[in-house]
Amino acid sequence: MIVASANDAALALAEHVAGSEEKFVAEMNATARALGMDDTLFVNVTGLDQAGQRSSARDLGRLARALIRDFPDRYKLFALKEFTYAQSALYNRNALLWRDAAADGVKTGQTRAAGFCLVASAQRGQMRLIAVVLGAKNEAARTEAGERLMDYGFRNFETRLLYGAGAPAATRRVWMGDSGELPLGLERDLYLTLPRGGHERLRARLTAPDTLHAPVGRGQRIGTLALELDRQPYAEYPLVALKEIKTGNILRRALDHIRLWLQ
Repeated sequence: MIVASANDAALALAEHVAGSEEKFVAEMNATARALGMDDTLFVNVTGLDQAGQRSSARDLGRLARALIRDFPDRYKLFALKEFTYAQSALYNRNALLWRDAAADGVKTGQTRAAGFCLVASAQRGQMRLIAVVLGAKNEAARTEAGERLMDYGFRNFETRLLYGAGAPAATRRVWMGDSGELPLGLERDLYLTLPRGGHERLRARLTAPDTLHAPVGRGQRIGTLALELDRQPYAEYPLVALKEIKTGNILRRALDHIRLWLQ
């Protein structure tokens, strides 16, 4: 299915996992909503033309990003150029895998209504790009458009690590706990891809309560990291507790009560 676009494999998988194509499609749409794919509605599992089925370049890019982020081990399958099954050689229709050594996916497709389509991804160093081509006239045009998009992106954009996963971005005072200081940060590495020179125009603003009361669970959302680009809102990320703080013993709680009373 991944390499050779086998529609019968897609149907078999849907029926095995969910019991029927209709039930699997419902799960597909639920996942699409969770990923913020607001312009997508799945009607079947093959992607073949059917009334009501729709998506967009942005939504397909979001889907590819989630696939790469959440299933790194299985994503490696999308880079397979060919394999042999039952004495038959099957070839990947994504020609970028042969033309660009950095390309490692994702998927091609073609129907009469949609034309020749491609969701492509490539990684050079720490920078990964996803390109989506819809409605190309033929395979060659599809590949050429994907290649041009990738070349443009790698020439004109750059990726930087802003915050590492688990690295404290701020600290907050905690009362009544077995520790008085709570580090706040992000659960995942935050890499940001911007036009070259854009990172220098980026500003970060952290919003979180000045003080907290124990207990606080590790991973509990405490605040927000807001990014502004050129003084305009750009993106927001949850700030979480990087460690657990349990309720302190009676002596620590008593001391904190006194400190609070004296404030």
